[in-house]
Amino acid sequence: MELRPDTEIIEHIRNIQSDDDLRCGYKRMTGQLQLLSYEINRKKVYRLMRTEELLLSRLKKERGPYVAQRCAQPDGPLQLFEMDIKMIWAEEHKRYVYVLTILDTFTRMALHWHAAYSVRWRDVKRAWEQVIENHLQPADALAKKLHIEIRSDNGPQFLAQKLREFFAENHLAQVFTHPYTPQVI
Repeated sequence: MELRPDTEIIEHIRNIQSDDDLRCGYKRMTGQLQLLSYEINRKKVYRLMRTEELLLSRLKKERGPYVAQRCAQPDGPLQLFEMDIKMIWAEEHKRYVYVLTILDTFTRMALHWHAAYSVRWRDVKRAWEQVIENHLQPADALAKKLHIEIRSDNGPQFLAQKLREFFAENHLAQVFTHPYTPQVI
């Protein structure tokens, strides 16, 4: 086992903590360092991070660095949409119900929602067919040549190749977001 100087380890920790997407506490930092082939335990990582004041605050005032820095601000309605799937416990049936929600980010209005015991890519496609028919076509969004963007996480329903082809055929740009976004409630 090769001993490495603490200064080298601290430099790697600083580099990782400087990236908003990689910033983490001492436990995950231990895993990050182990991926860089360091043989190190959590106690040593904690001690190094504490002495260099690199530990994250336990009390978070916001939901993380993603929400404040990465919220999109559309110029008008029907330009930026967010979709997400939430789980709700149905006590009567003793199982989860999944709710797909599609929001217009500018107006914060739910344009469509779908509740079922499972949500597959076909359900997402059907929901978007209704949004196109009921909202985009009446507003003549394609004739106005609006750049329409859809934000979602990278769930398997949203990653399906056939769904991506459907979006491309209908001139809708799909964008995958960072953790904690979209903020569909």
